[in-house]
Amino acid sequence: MRILRPLALAAALLAAACSRPVPPAKAAYVGAWKADRMQLVITADGYVRYERRSGNARTSINAPIQRFDGDNLVVGVGFLHTTFVVSRPPHHEGSRWKMTVDGIELERVAGPADDYASLARYGSGNPSRARMARSRSSILRASLARSWSMP
Repeated sequence: MRILRPLALAAALLAAACSRPVPPAKAAYVGAWKADRMQLVITADGYVRYERRSGNARTSINAPIQRFDGDNLVVGVGFLHTTFVVSRPPHHEGSRWKMTVDGIELERVAGPADDYASLARYGSGNPSRARMARSRSSILRASLARSWSMP
């Protein structure tokens, strides 16, 4: 048990060190995106927090963006990575921003102009604590400490 905490900390530091800012051409991707059973947060400094539920199963990823492959996002650290297939990149539908990722249409609930605390609110499950998150390291610590809350 004592060895798990240092390993988790080392993995978190490595993940934080590997992120690159989202390129200006992909700035529309930045924000908090939601669907019924899926949440995706993409920060301007290149970090992704993702959760998807299907029945009793839950998949979550907290990792840096390695690169964009066309419209797709490749997320992970080193050889441990996954690709989010973006079949419809961010676009306006009326007054709302939408994007289709892995076949799920997402709606942006917080955008690039929002601060980290606003983006963290969609991942922490505790709005008062999220207001205190002012940097990516705070968001990273919060993601290691608790899981996301989903309806």
